Parts: sequence; C-alpha cells; structure tokens
Amino acid sequence: MKAFLAVTAFLFSTCAAATITGFSEGNELKATPVQGDLRVHCSENGKVDFATYVCNEVILDPAEYSYFVTDAGGSADTVILTSTWENGKTVTKKKAFDAVAGQSKDPFNLWVATLLQRPLLNYGQNQIHYTLKSDGSVEREGDFVATVQEGALRQCPPDTIFSNQLNDCRISANVCQQYLSRHRYCR
Repeated sequence: MKAFLAVTAFLFSTCAAATITGFSEGNELKATPVQGDLRVHCSENGKVDFATYVCNEVILDPAEYSYFVTDAGGSADTVILTSTWENGKTVTKKKAFDAVAGQSKDPFNLWVATLLQRPLLNYGQNQIHYTLKSDGSVEREGDFVATVQEGALRQCPPDTIFSNQLNDCRISANVCQQYLSRHRYCR
C-alpha cells in the first residue's frame, strides 16, 4: 500500500510540474456568436434621435487574448508564434518572453480583428509553430495545435440605452459594445 501511495505521489508531482505548451487559456476554444436587440434614445444640445439595432459579435471563449506558456528554463527573451489556418493562411506574431516564468510577457491577440489588429487564430485547427529566441539565436522550437470550434448562438435580452451623443443613434459600434458588455456577452 505504501509503495502504491509513493508511486501515485511521484506521478502526481511529475504531472503537476510539467507545463503543456500552448495558451494559458487552453488550446481548445469556442467561437460563440452573441446577439441582441437594442433601442437607443439620443439627446444632444436640444436635439433628439432614436435608433434600433440588432447588435451581434462573435466572441472567443474562454478568452480572446491569452499568454503563450511552456516549460520554464533557459534564457529565451522572445517568442515567435506562426499560426497556419486550415485555409493555408499564415499569421506570425512576436512577444517578449519570460524564461523564468515560462510564458510570454504579454498576451497574444487570438481573435480580435480590427483595421490595426489581425487575430492569430481562425475557425478549425490552427497549426502553431513556436520559436523561442535568446538574443536573436534560436534556443528552442516546437509545434502545437489550437482548435476553434463554432458555438451555438447566445441571445441577450432586449434593452434600451439613453445616450447624450447623437452619433450613438447613427453609428451602432459604441452602443452595441456597451450593450453586449453590460449583458456579459449573453452569458
């Protein structure tokens, strides 16, 4: 019995010490569409306007930003991630790396796409090649897979926002973001 407990404790401590290379939020993610109806009442400088929007967005669960993590050690100061999507497109991103902690110093943008940002991941299997560099020289490299599955639509309850800016009744971006955030993205 004592031998069994000793072996179990050894295996548990060995497993607990090993880090799975990938993202701190996990390598299995879900892209979930969220949607809801919003009415907006705007008033500014004596002018009044009204608008109705169907707000929608696709969010990544559990997070849209995540740190790259791997086993600690070495002297790497930079991590480069190259993601190859199922459609063949590649996206490369680079961050400072903390070798003692075994993670990037800042999180990577996994999902948010804007005029100035490109996401690292897309739907399906994303083949990720990582390169850890120390003063420009390759210290270690490897591969892992991050999978993004489609989630089911989540519906937020209807709501009304009162704004003191007429633009909120002409452009939906700001008030829709406020609405979805207020409803915790329909969770």
